[in-house]
Amino acid sequence: MLGLFIGIVLIIIGFFIIPIGFVQLKDELGDYSDKPIYKRIFVYTIEIFSFLNLSNIIGWLLGIGFLLVISGFYFVILFFSK
Repeated sequence: MLGLFIGIVLIIIGFFIIPIGFVQLKDELGDYSDKPIYKRIFVYTIEIFSFLNLSNIIGWLLGIGFLLVISGFYFVILFFSK
């Protein structure tokens, strides 16, 4: 039962952290909304790779949020596989 509780708590915390990262990413990319589509695609691609290296707060928030959700689902799956 403890594994199920830990899994649910991790999922909830992860789902609270992920939107914060997306809002910050959206704010950062908002400056490029008036550019042509090919420039926006290029900038979005560069931004996605830049936050994957965890050098800024957006990468940390999204990375930790996804990690918490995945590990929470793992705990829940382990609980129900007994």
